[in-house]
Amino acid sequence: RRSSTWLLRENSNGRRHKRRLGLADDENIAADHITVLSFEDALKVATANDRPTAGLVPRYTVNAALTTYWTYRRAKSAKYAVESDAFSMATHVVPALGETDIADLTKEKLQAWRDSLVKDTDDPELKRRSKATANRVRSTFYAALNLAFENGHVTTTPWLRVPPFKNVDL
Repeated sequence: RRSSTWLLRENSNGRRHKRRLGLADDENIAADHITVLSFEDALKVATANDRPTAGLVPRYTVNAALTTYWTYRRAKSAKYAVESDAFSMATHVVPALGETDIADLTKEKLQAWRDSLVKDTDDPELKRRSKATANRVRSTFYAALNLAFENGHVTTTPWLRVPPFKNVDL
């Protein structure tokens, strides 16, 4: 039988965090007070000011990712292109996802967002054009998310599993 593990669970800034503190000193192992902890050791670590969850990285929202992305783009792109894309993000992304933590984005949330950009109409040309616009907005938004991933702000890339609409560009 393997030894148990002490875990620290804490709510901070509206988010739930769980960290492994060390092995428990159950009947298999004696406490060494470093990697194998008694109840008292675990309690000291969990209530200390320098506990594992005390210095957690703050949320990194879609708005923060876009701000970083605009700084990056301004250094390499024409001003009008950056302003045009920023306006597009302010219109289509920020109202729906701006305050969302990037780590909370899922394939389902992103697909629902992408699909919400398409106009609900019976006119096939209008629908095609709105899908083409959704693809352009998606490309810029996902570039900002990719930069956040490259900078280490997120460890998963669910946006890569949401494909663009097919056969919509002329």
